Amino acid sequence: MIMDRKISISLYITFSLISSTFCSMFANRYMDENLPSGFGCINVSSDHTSLSGTITVAGHLDYYDNKGDKQPLVWTRVWICDREPDGNDYIHKEIFTDIEGNFTSGPIDNDDGPDEDGLDIWIYVVAWNWATQVINENGTRYYARTHMCDDCPDDTYYMTGEIPEGHGAWMIFSYHSGIAAGWNYLNTTVDYEMPMATACWPCGDWPCYNPNNGVINLTDWSASYPDIILHEYGHYVMHTLYGYMPPAMEEHYINENSDASTAWVEGWANFFPLVVQNDPDLLGWNLETHHWCSAGWDDGDEVEGRVAGALWDIFDSDDDGYDSFSDGLARARATSGSTLQRRT
Repeated sequence: MIMDRKISISLYITFSLISSTFCSMFANRYMDENLPSGFGCINVSSDHTSLSGTITVAGHLDYYDNKGDKQPLVWTRVWICDREPDGNDYIHKEIFTDIEGNFTSGPIDNDDGPDEDGLDIWIYVVAWNWATQVINENGTRYYARTHMCDDCPDDTYYMTGEIPEGHGAWMIFSYHSGIAAGWNYLNTTVDYEMPMATACWPCGDWPCYNPNNGVINLTDWSASYPDIILHEYGHYVMHTLYGYMPPAMEEHYINENSDASTAWVEGWANFFPLVVQNDPDLLGWNLETHHWCSAGWDDGDEVEGRVAGALWDIFDSDDDGYDSFSDGLARARATSGSTLQRRT
């Protein structure tokens, strides 16, 4: 039997946090939480058919990037949950949005148990995938949720969701200019799958990577700067590949001498945003145009900007008069490996 129904309802999405330790990837339930204020409109509608006794949930999710442009929310974890009389939400299905921000889950058995009608559907969107998770200083993951319906009739439900502009956790998480962009670049260019990174936001007074716990700490304001996000992720990449973090001076400058280890550690991290975004500009510093004896620049391999510029010259294909060599990321990555061997 086919059920043919039409419904149209308006809902709201609320933003909060979910414990990073309370739920595992294979969890089937978690406790509801009190949520802070902050709402963004979600529309849920249905104009489809569904097998009797089942529901299907589909939708599209967007967020706003650091430039204020709306983008699809890519590779985002979505939980289709049923709220039970005890007030807890139980995960029925776990899926991820695709490259266009779309998801589909179903058919789902629409049986809410003895003496109950259809499922009471809540949808959770979590800043957590195989590339990264974004948490707050208490170690809890950011998520958004919306209530779709109680005692849902058998049907196919479609929702559209939009993360409000300026929410830093989702910019850090994002596929377009956040950590997922760095993960995807390595995966598609050198076929390397980085283990999942953890980013904490807002955290501390200055963005940094903490090698003691492997967490990328980002201040409130730094979420708006992809160069900073990817720079700190670059430290995580180096730490993961090396198995340890080489020493670096606490105070260092892009255009001044430090020491060989600091210049390499920071030079690699400065280079990483350039290659991911295919742009030699780092926070207003063009690392392509400076050359030996450039005014305002120290020379040599103890200058982090020089190291980053050299790696960029290995990578890029532009002949700027000083650089006629191009070999992509693979040679730059090999250079990092040989540098490790020489310095250990």
